[in-house]
Amino acid sequence: LLGVGGIGKTRVATRFLETAAPAYSTPGAGGAWFCDLTDARSATAAIDAVAGVLGIRPPAADDPRALARAVGAAVASRKAILVVLDNLEQLAADADTFVGEWLRAAPRARFLVTSRVALGIEGEQRWPLAPLPLPAAGASLDSLRRTPSVDRFVTRARQIDPELELEGDALRQAAD
Repeated sequence: LLGVGGIGKTRVATRFLETAAPAYSTPGAGGAWFCDLTDARSATAAIDAVAGVLGIRPPAADDPRALARAVGAAVASRKAILVVLDNLEQLAADADTFVGEWLRAAPRARFLVTSRVALGIEGEQRWPLAPLPLPAAGASLDSLRRTPSVDRFVTRARQIDPELELEGDALRQAAD
């Protein structure tokens, strides 16, 4: 999933994960997993984070490719598995080192990646997310509250100030 920051890539990915999880929870399947890679600053850190989420203990390795191969083998043993890799843009240039390796090692595995940039790896399918629609000029307060872009703005603002109340002119200014 491609898009600018704050557009809702994580929300779409987690909704997809919730919807698809039952298909990956059947006997013999490997499950559906979510891994936040926001803080990963190297291929090794990303591989370690994914291994941790999946409960995989790969052998110690300094070489990211060797580490990726070990995790790829463990992923392949789980057969059908879905892994969401959230916030991978900072490692897009290194993605083939691990995501590409996993795709080659585990053909039944599916990886849904959220990123601000394309990874450029073989097998990648890109789904760009367009910005949310803006409210109509002169929209009523009730209509503003139901507009997805305004709702998203208010939700994000409340993450910073949980007691934020946007009503009347303040809501109109936020919509503008």
